[in-house]
Amino acid sequence: CLGFALTGRPFMGTGRNLAYTKSLFNKTKGFRSHIYLPSGDDDLFIREAANKKNTAVCIDPEAHTDSVPPESFRKWMNQKQRHLTTSVRYRPDIKFSLFMEPLTRELFWILTLYSLIFPIFVFSILPFSVILLLIKIIIWKMASGKTGMGRIYWGLLLFDILQPIIIARAHFGNLTGSKKRKWK
Repeated sequence: CLGFALTGRPFMGTGRNLAYTKSLFNKTKGFRSHIYLPSGDDDLFIREAANKKNTAVCIDPEAHTDSVPPESFRKWMNQKQRHLTTSVRYRPDIKFSLFMEPLTRELFWILTLYSLIFPIFVFSILPFSVILLLIKIIIWKMASGKTGMGRIYWGLLLFDILQPIIIARAHFGNLTGSKKRKWK
């Protein structure tokens, strides 16, 4: 969501990390249009209130808010599934971008692995993979430095591979799970 906001297309935010004026909140009637939903009040408020002109991003490490993470992967997955229920209310262009980004990321890793398994493609695919991976690491390092996150960028390599798979699993769980699911 940070990248979208920086390019003038804010679409979501985390409630504990948002700041907005009382007048903007009142002008858009706050959370009125989605108060009945179990999650996503912050995202949907951003959808209704934020635009290129009234949105700013603060990456100062002193501005961070920390949250206590769920104690287990299952609890984290339930939380992620609950969060993803809001995405159906995003604009079509945002949905498309949110679908294409992890898809192209997985294609990158699949093609890289493919070029290593089938050496005939190593010279046509691997140079591009190495260049893209170096660019990613440089961007991750710069971002983690600016946000005060230290050397977290090395962990992002594993996250880069696994996150699209986990999100796809969460979406699939929402599609196949009980419609009477209780969100906590």
